[in-house]
This record gives sequence, structure tokens and C-alpha cells, in this order.
Amino acid sequence: MYNSNTLVYTYIRYLKTYYNLLVILMVPIICLSQSDEVAVDTVRINDILITSTHISTPFLRSPVSVSTVKNPEINSISQGLSMQESISHVPGLFSLNANNFAQDLRISIRGFGARSAFGIRGIKLIVDGIPETTPDGQGQIDNLNLGMIDNIEIVKGPASALYGNASGGTIMISSVDSVDRNAIELHTGMGSYGYLNTSIIAKAKTRKSHYIVGLSHQETDGYREQSGFRSSGMSYLSRHEIGDRTEIKLNLGYTNSPEANDSGGLTLDEVNADRSQARQRNVTYRTAEKINQYKSATTATYQINAQSSLQWKSYFSNRQFQGLLPFENGGWVNLNRNYFGSSIDYKKKTIYSRAINEVLIGLSTNHQYDGRKRYQNIEGVKGNSVLDQLEKFNNSAAYISNQLQISNWIIYTSIRYDYNKLSAVDRLLSDGDDSGAVGYNDFNYAIGINYNILDKVFLYSNIRSSFETPALSELSEDPSTGSGFNIDLKPQKAYNYEFGVRTSQIGIFNFDLTLFRINTIDELVPFETQGFPGRQFYRNAASTIRSGIECNSKAKFSNAFSMDVSYTYSDFKFGDWELMGDNLMGNALPGIPVHSLSTMVRYVDDNGWRIQLQHRYISQIQLDNRNTTQDEAYRITDFKLGYELKKSKYSIVPYIGVNNILSTLYNDNIRINAFGKRYYEPAPERNIYFGIRLKIFKSYNIL
Repeated sequence: MYNSNTLVYTYIRYLKTYYNLLVILMVPIICLSQSDEVAVDTVRINDILITSTHISTPFLRSPVSVSTVKNPEINSISQGLSMQESISHVPGLFSLNANNFAQDLRISIRGFGARSAFGIRGIKLIVDGIPETTPDGQGQIDNLNLGMIDNIEIVKGPASALYGNASGGTIMISSVDSVDRNAIELHTGMGSYGYLNTSIIAKAKTRKSHYIVGLSHQETDGYREQSGFRSSGMSYLSRHEIGDRTEIKLNLGYTNSPEANDSGGLTLDEVNADRSQARQRNVTYRTAEKINQYKSATTATYQINAQSSLQWKSYFSNRQFQGLLPFENGGWVNLNRNYFGSSIDYKKKTIYSRAINEVLIGLSTNHQYDGRKRYQNIEGVKGNSVLDQLEKFNNSAAYISNQLQISNWIIYTSIRYDYNKLSAVDRLLSDGDDSGAVGYNDFNYAIGINYNILDKVFLYSNIRSSFETPALSELSEDPSTGSGFNIDLKPQKAYNYEFGVRTSQIGIFNFDLTLFRINTIDELVPFETQGFPGRQFYRNAASTIRSGIECNSKAKFSNAFSMDVSYTYSDFKFGDWELMGDNLMGNALPGIPVHSLSTMVRYVDDNGWRIQLQHRYISQIQLDNRNTTQDEAYRITDFKLGYELKKSKYSIVPYIGVNNILSTLYNDNIRINAFGKRYYEPAPERNIYFGIRLKIFKSYNIL
């Protein structure tokens, strides 16, 4: 185990390891900070506030590595098919599976989330301050209206001192919640493979209230055989001022996805023969999913006085899921999931003569009840019941975050204690009682500093911890029987050591560099068995060591023309781990490229032109724990173009885009440790989309 002396020693050794590199990189920054500025409008990163650390902090003063995404002009000419379009440029973040809508977008941050068979694991997803991730660590973004997103914050690395279980990284999404002018926004987009995207958003305000309602529909036939999907949704958000001190926010959402087909993983020979084919077994068993999801949330904030406030949040979600998998025994899954919770936070700001201190104290409780049933899948026809159980995850937590600002220093600390109780009640007793229960309680911490070393140069460093319990679906997959409660699985622990430097506008450049090392214990890794092909099980590895570099540099050449470059180096290795007689120490973690580079050039002028060209390089990716098979490196180039014609009563934006301009042959997803080497899900070749957005303004208030 890691005691405090070991943590301090590791941290000091980490700083020594990267000291020389940091000095070399600091030299040009220091020189630039003393040079004259170029006479162009600066990027206003000083105005960006980071809220994902519980205490609002200017971006430059954040004690942790964080990225923000907010580009309304570019969003207006984007396809809007996947959130990957917005986050693919973020250093430290890697995403796959943007075109398999039965599996959902897979996101990993510093390797956390890479093990996921579908959806998001090990990363906390927060939408408008409300957990979108379930208490057991599962998250999906298939129910989000991408057209209503205003801002995205990504905290890289462990954050369990803030958000508890499964917080190897944090993605905080904020919806548009303010209305400047009453308006109706209409959008229609079309493209290759039968793609269709339509939406309508209505915005209205009164003297003390703002209302936003969105309706959307998406569908596509997909690039591969049996890969089409259809989805419709409704979103409602309102914000109300009650008196002088109280604000209430209401969020409602509904998603209906009656069709999301899964074309499955292919072998390399099958990919070379026909990239667009589906795995024959997936066709035979008609693999697909259907989803209905309802959610609601309320946030009430009471301003006690100018320096203190009280905030209460409450939410409830119901997700009904039907999935068909490519095997008979248990291959038909019905899931009825309810998850709900509430929290109360007290925040106080104290201003001293030479210091400012802010503290947040909170309590939260979160609960998840999964009614899981499995049936035989008789080639797409529901057969006899083989599993019926109620799975529960109950969580209670207490946490404190404090931030002290003294002169050029910011000192940040956060602690949190989580009580977690997981259980399964077997309701099908004809084959025995597989009920079980286990408790995973944990204490986590974060300590960080930020120092304004020069006028426009800021250093930051931190130590953070996280823990990740097995998800309920992972605990309910005993590889020896195919069902039952796998009590052999243990939580994964991680310790993050980080050092970085960021700058505001120096000449025409902004710069952000982070060096990190993460030690994990009992890493959860996926595998498949011959007895249940196409079905993932999980086990604990002994440990992993993750070292890396994340770098982002922005250049603004004029008011219209800018360039953004991001680079990530990920050296993620297994520690001493014995697997079936093989020692995998030093092997690379599968599913993560060692190098990734993104270059983005933008032109956005006052006349209405919006242009973006993005080029990405992804290096070789290991596909299995033994590192016997690799997915080759590839390069992708995307282009989008639009023009906004803006008048006093309306604006209109026609746009067109080309994905994968060079028609690169690469894989949109890889299935880690897939049995039979069925690792590959080929990506679409060159494809186009186009559409039009119309916004009609109203000059009157509705009340």
C-alpha cells in the first residue's frame, strides 16, 4: 500500500525526473513574457472561470490540469452527430467508437475509461451540475442534446476527492441557460450513409426567468452493414430568480432510441476482405439496443449574504434498455435502471487584509437500482429466462474543499469520504441463489498549488487520489459461470502526481504544458472467454504506471485567423502482473496510443465566414494485454465551412463539411482483448454532410 512517506518520496522523485525538461521548455516562455505584444485582439482566457473543482477559479490560476471547450461559431457549422467533434482536440483525452451507436462514444482520460466495452467508465460525467454518471461509474452521452451545450470543462486525472467513485477524470458539461433575445432556432442537416439531423430550439425570457426547450431527431443507415440508428429527444431547461437571494434551475429530458444496431468486431482478414461488412454472428443474432430514458433535476441556490451561499441539488433518472448480444445463453438483456440522489453544499468566502479563503462543505447521497434480466437469444427471438436479479449501489459521502489565495499563491485542498454498498438479489432461484453483497468504502484527497511566477506565467502542481469500484454490470459477470456476483473483483486505486505551466497571451501565443505520473493498484482490465465469445468479463491486474506529457499551444495571428496544436505522450505500462503463467510487467496498456497530435486551423471573421481544418495523428495502439497485436498508426483530416448571414430579425447559416478528406483506412473502435482477434471496427471513409441553421429573433418578452 502507499503510505504518506511513499507518496512524498514518489512526488519528489517525479519532480526531479522532469525538472530538466521543464527548465528547457520554460526558457522560451520566460523570453516571450518579456517581449512586446503583437497588436491583435487577445484570446480572453483571463475571463474563463473553472467550476469543476467546486470553487470557481480563473483558468490561469487553476491548481489542476484542465481544458475548456467553447466555440459557438464553429459549433454552428458542425455535424452534431457525436461529442467527439468537440473534444477530439483536448490533450490527455482519447475517444473511440463515434459510429457504433449501440456501444456509444468511448472516452478515456489518461487511460481511465479505456477498459469500457461500451459507454463511459471510470470518468465522472456532470451535466449542469448533476451527475450523468451512475453511482457505480457507468455513463452515457447518447441522451444529450448536443445543440444545447454551451461549455465543456475537462479535468485530467483522478478527482475522487471532488466527485467520489469512478473519477479518473471529469467532464463537466454546461447547457445554455441564459437568453439574450427570444428566438426560435431551426436546423436540418443531411449527409452520407443516409444521415439526417433535425432540431428545433425555442428560447424565451421574462424579467426573472429564462426558458429553453429543444426537440431533436437523428438517424443514419451507418457505414457498415447493420450499423444504423434512430434517436429522438426532448430537453427542457429553465432558470428562475425568486426574490433577491434565491435561484432555481429545472432540467427535464427524454430520449427514445428505438434502433441502434451493432455490426460487431472483425478480424484483420475480414477487414481486408470487406471493411463495411458486419460480423456474421452479429447478423444472425440481430445484435442491437433500444433505449428509453427520462431524467429530471432541480438546483436551488440561496445567497445567505455577499460571502456565503447554500445550494441544494436533487435528481432522478430512469433508463430502460433492451440489448441483443451475439450469443444464445443470456444474449437477450432487459434492464430497468433507476438512479437518483441529492446533495447540499455550503460555500463561504472570507476576505482578509492579505488573503482570500473560500471553503465548500457538502454532503451527498446517490442510489442506483438495476433490475437486470437475461434471456436466451434464439437468433433474435427472446427465449427462456436465464437470469433475474436486482442490483443495488448505495452511496453516501461527505466532502470539504478549501482554496486559499495569498499574494501570488493559491493553495487548494480537498478531502472526501465515501460509503458504498453494492449488492445483488437473485430472483431466479431455480439454478441456485447467486445473491451477494460487498462494501467498498474509501477516503480520497487532493492537494494543489498555483504560483504566478511571472506576469503572464503560472506554475501549478498537485497530488490527487481516486478509486473506482467495479460497475454493477461487471460484478454481475462471473467468468466461471457467465452469471452471478463476482466478489473476487476489487476496486481500483490511483495516485496522481502532476506538474505544469500555463501562460496567458504572450505575443500571439498561449501555452499549457502538464507532466504527470499515475500509479494504480488493482487495475480493472477486460477479457473474453471461449465459452462466452462477444461478452466481456473483468479481472484485476496487480498495478500500472502511467507517465505522460500533455501540451496545448494556441496562436492568434489576427482577429479572424488562429491555430491550435495539442500533443499527448502516454507511456502507460503494467507493473508486476502474472497472467496465466506470463509476467506482463512493462507491457503497454491496450487501447491507448503512445502519441497523439491534433492541429486545428480556424478562420472566423466579422463578415460571417466560419472555416475549420483539423488534422489528427494517432500512433500505433496495442490491442491485447500481451501486446501481441497492434492497430497501425493513422492520420485523419476533417474540414468544415459555413457562412452566417445575420440580420436584425434573423440569422441563417448554411454549412458543409467533409470528414476524413483523404479517405484514410483506419478503425473507429477497437475491442480490447477480443476473443478470436476480433479487435476491429472499421471507420467510414471519406463522407460529407451539409445543412442549414435558421435563427428567428423576437424582440418582445412573453410576460
